[in-house]
Amino acid sequence: MKTRIQRLGEGLALLIPPEAASQPAFADNAEVEVTFEHGMLVARPIGLRRYTVEELLEGVTEDQLHPETNTGPSVGNEAW
Repeated sequence: MKTRIQRLGEGLALLIPPEAASQPAFADNAEVEVTFEHGMLVARPIGLRRYTVEELLEGVTEDQLHPETNTGPSVGNEAW
């Protein structure tokens, strides 16, 4: 994938192509750490947080849960 570097004020801006921009790490205004490694410019996301199941579920209350749904007996490869 090709892109361009363009002047932006006193600095330069690297345009992120849509294929890469669709990644959460490169959302608008996301922070990245820029380093040079073996003659290459490398941009790594900063602050991408990984959540545990417990953290994701801590705000769920009993009134938000739905009851189980009976979909009938198992058929085909569903049957054990």
